[in-house]
Amino acid sequence: MDRVSDQLGYLVLYLDGTVLCSNGDLENNEHTANLVSSLVTIAKNIPPHEEKFKKISILYPDVVYAITLSNARIYVSKLKRPRQITDHSDFINF
Repeated sequence: MDRVSDQLGYLVLYLDGTVLCSNGDLENNEHTANLVSSLVTIAKNIPPHEEKFKKISILYPDVVYAITLSNARIYVSKLKRPRQITDHSDFINF
């Protein structure tokens, strides 16, 4: 995961949230690991949970967290947010 363009850091977790390896801004970040593990557990139970989700993206003004599952591991990349991404927040009114 060290070769991902614009990556600021990464975590590789077991499904229980235990950190397998990490680097950059996320190095040894147990707090983020626990939050991501909980988020993945919740996302797996959102109907229709018969179909697995492919990716969770969390967008902030300057960074994006990309979370994926593969081979019983959770992969988290913290990336610089490209300027061309629009979050469409003007369409969502809560």
